[in-house]
Amino acid sequence: REYRDLRATPGVFAAIGAVDFEYPDLTGVREPEQLRLGRVSGELFRALGVRPLAGRAFTPEEMASNAPVAMLDAELWRKHFNGDAAILGKPVLLDGRPVTVVGIMPPVRLTFNEYDAWRPADPAKLAEANGVFRTVTVVGRLADGVGASVPGTLMAQMTRRLA
Repeated sequence: REYRDLRATPGVFAAIGAVDFEYPDLTGVREPEQLRLGRVSGELFRALGVRPLAGRAFTPEEMASNAPVAMLDAELWRKHFNGDAAILGKPVLLDGRPVTVVGIMPPVRLTFNEYDAWRPADPAKLAEANGVFRTVTVVGRLADGVGASVPGTLMAQMTRRLA
């Protein structure tokens, strides 16, 4: 709810997105591996100022539909796919389900989390689907001319409302 409220605040953010995580198994490769997968919504990568090294980011349609697509971290790409761009447009298996690789991402670190891969996710379902912490990390890029104190003020207002 707080994420939706922040997104709806006019004129504050140029881009805002959210991420939580899950641990699917990457199979169909020489050495299966449990991944730390970031499930993203909104404009997370734009807010971070990060673009794919190869391929593309998720389209708005993929974001809205939770499409079976993924972006791989460059290290995972090199480790399991030898850095071969031919993986773009091809499926990989996450928890036995095929997802199409659409992009390769540079390393992205958010707080203490590093991710091996990324998938689109519905923001309304992020926290509910995360049975571990039931939280999401929200990242925003301020709109031009917005002072650095504005997000703190918004968070203080939300904290009072939640209390």
